[in-house]
Amino acid sequence: MKIPKIISEFVSEAKPLQPLIIKPKKVPWVVEIQFFLDLNSPENYIEEKNYLRFATTWDGNEMLFDLNKENYEILQDERGDIDSIGISIFDLLDCEKVSYKKEHL
Repeated sequence: MKIPKIISEFVSEAKPLQPLIIKPKKVPWVVEIQFFLDLNSPENYIEEKNYLRFATTWDGNEMLFDLNKENYEILQDERGDIDSIGISIFDLLDCEKVSYKKEHL
């Protein structure tokens, strides 16, 4: 599986800030990322659906990119129930990121 450059660049940029809050402009809620996953790990790729797990939230849910969509829609896996959260990689690129690390506060 080839990881799209836009996804690997986003994770590389945001990973040093983990744990963090991502505040997309398009929606009235935040995404709380506890940690980012290894994009190159085969266990994070769901081949039959073409989904890529990229992060775990504070409540233990996993965030995924839908690689079937041109905008790489963001999905959330809540213990096997996978749904869109209404944003895409482009919303993550154009948002406020707030780190919980002391050196970034």
